[in-house]
Amino acid sequence: MYEYLEMTMDHYAEACDIWKNTPGLGLTTGDSKDAIQRYLEQNKGMSLVCIDREKNIIAGTILCGHDGRRGIIYHLAVREEYRGQRIGITLLNMGIKKLKQANIVRVMAFVKEDNDSGSEFWLKHGFRKRELIPYSKDLL
Repeated sequence: MYEYLEMTMDHYAEACDIWKNTPGLGLTTGDSKDAIQRYLEQNKGMSLVCIDREKNIIAGTILCGHDGRRGIIYHLAVREEYRGQRIGITLLNMGIKKLKQANIVRVMAFVKEDNDSGSEFWLKHGFRKRELIPYSKDLL
């Protein structure tokens, strides 16, 4: 049985382990414990985990939030042994519902260029590839 819950810092270590072990998903300094805590506080109730209650482990995660204009999804990840059970799409739909409730009209997902399975997932679920080139700068 699966239960979908708001992500809290109690989930951080296990979620981070899932992210580190998901091919195509990259972690940065923005994924530190302090940074994720700030993100969850700023985007209260938007990020979620799917818990397998039989095994008492996290099966999947989504970091979901917005800047007041655009929604952003980070780290939609499902443990390999749980893939194909609609956990990812359920997390995505729940995140989109929360963004709509916050009156957000567009959501973005960032996918590494070489992440073919990630790209396929997003395209399959109504997202389109944008011809943007992101630039970033670490401020620490």
